[in-house]
Order: sequence, then structure tokens, then C-alpha cells
Amino acid sequence: MAKTITTKPLNLNPMKQYFYNSTNESGGQLGLFRNKARNQDEAILKFFKQFPDREISPSALLKNGVCDEAPITSIRRSLNTLHKRYEIVKCDNKVESLYGRPEFTYKLAPSTIQKTITQEANKSHSVNN
Repeated sequence: MAKTITTKPLNLNPMKQYFYNSTNESGGQLGLFRNKARNQDEAILKFFKQFPDREISPSALLKNGVCDEAPITSIRRSLNTLHKRYEIVKCDNKVESLYGRPEFTYKLAPSTIQKTITQEANKSHSVNN
């Protein structure tokens, strides 16, 4: 007889959630996975900020080595998280993935572009004063 696994409801607050603990990890292992997921999100967001007008697919992120050796599923998780946090937007365009299937592209959200411009202006202002 197959063992039934009971899971706790997931805390899916996208503003705080980086790692979706679907395997019920705990302790140090959970902390490690959360940090890794947060770092992946930050690396992907940084890449989008370098190309604010470009549409980027999960496969392009993988091909460019944005998240070191992260699998495509982790990249898609990061895109989903960033999309839910309104940092990036999902575009209507699809491109062929590395696996021969269509996948959507994403680009930096206008609000993130504006926030980045404001932060850069503030940095510049504080340096000049």
C-alpha cells in the first residue's frame, strides 16, 4: 500500500515567499533552500534590469547561465515568483524553448524600471552632495 504524505498548507505570500516548501523540509536544509531560491530570484531580476526593454525566456536565462547550474524548473519558479511580486511581466509572445516547445517570454515591469531609475537618481544625488 502506498504511503500517503500529508502536507501543510503552503504560505504563498509572493512578497515573502522564495522557496515553496512542497517537500516539507525543515531546519538548516530549509534555510539553505530558501537562500538559494532568493539568490536565484535576485540574479534573474538583476539580469532583467540589465536589459529592461528585452523580452527574455526561461531557456534564454538557462543558456546565459544566469543562475549557475540551476535547472530550468528553478528558473521558472523564480520567474513565477518575480511575476507574482510584479517585478516582471509575462508577455504574449512565445519562443521555442531548448526542449522544442513554446514558452512565454517575460520582461521587466514598468514599475520596476521606474523604481530602478529612482534608486539610481537617489544614489547619484547622495554622491554629489
